[in-house]
Amino acid sequence: MKKNIQIAIEITDGLIKAHIKNSQGIRDLINDWNSDTKELGLSIASVHEDVAKCLLVIKKYLEEKPKCRHPKKMRDKCKGQIYCMQCNTDLDEK
Repeated sequence: MKKNIQIAIEITDGLIKAHIKNSQGIRDLINDWNSDTKELGLSIASVHEDVAKCLLVIKKYLEEKPKCRHPKKMRDKCKGQIYCMQCNTDLDEK
């Protein structure tokens, strides 16, 4: 599970960078003399910025450590890996 979370964080990072880059690229293309395309460009750039903000929240959630204490009665083993059924975190065998 830890590897999957790390992969999700990396994918989220890539998406955040792409949306920020797209937003900046659109803002760079906007011409002040053409008000129609300026409004459209600002709207599209704003959407990219909002998506990037949402992805930052998701990334923050993925990086948080679980607050679960992994009680013994909530542990199970699947394919040789012990995990907590309460928070679905892989646990070290001790």
